[in-house]
Amino acid sequence: MILYLLPLYWGLMLLSCGLAIYRFRAVQTPTKILCILIFWGMLSETVARQVAKISGNNQWVYNIAMGVEWALVCLYFNYSISRFKQYGIGLWLSVCVLLYCIFHIINTTPENGLNYSILYGACISILFLSAYAIYRFLTLERQNIVLQKKVHFWVPWLLILYQGCALWAWATFPHFATTSREAALVLQQVLLSNCIVYYAGLFIILYQYPKLKETYGR
Repeated sequence: MILYLLPLYWGLMLLSCGLAIYRFRAVQTPTKILCILIFWGMLSETVARQVAKISGNNQWVYNIAMGVEWALVCLYFNYSISRFKQYGIGLWLSVCVLLYCIFHIINTTPENGLNYSILYGACISILFLSAYAIYRFLTLERQNIVLQKKVHFWVPWLLILYQGCALWAWATFPHFATTSREAALVLQQVLLSNCIVYYAGLFIILYQYPKLKETYGR
């Protein structure tokens, strides 16, 4: 199953990168950060694949990639939530995230393994930020706003789906990795499918961008 999902995953990343390049100059700052997130994901996967071929262990690449992705998401919310932008909250969060990740990469990363302090921290904090962004949208007082036609209304929902599924899968993976090989393989397929849905969602958002509008949560 994974052999069939991998080409789809890489294909969607390539398509998303191509569309992100095409849209980059025309979009506003929050959506530009989404484009950079797509570029970073493609770069991380490419480097991880090459490192795995050379050394057989690419987990350190994913530890760094998770930290940078986490910081970029915080930066995205800094510009997509007006209150965050006003006080620079997302910028401070990004700096704190990078310092947190550097500390844990140096001090708590297991040999040849993922750093779950970074993984869980990223998933949980992005879930809370996304929920807060949706809450802000739902409390907008402008009556003429059609939320489903707004770029930054859909992004938090996509992040909740992506990070929620990732959190569940990674929380159960260590247990099944040692007790059930079949269950571990299924979880790998779930994680890969989750990434496919994530990049498909980003592609659709960028593709529909001309029909959507940039409205920010308060």
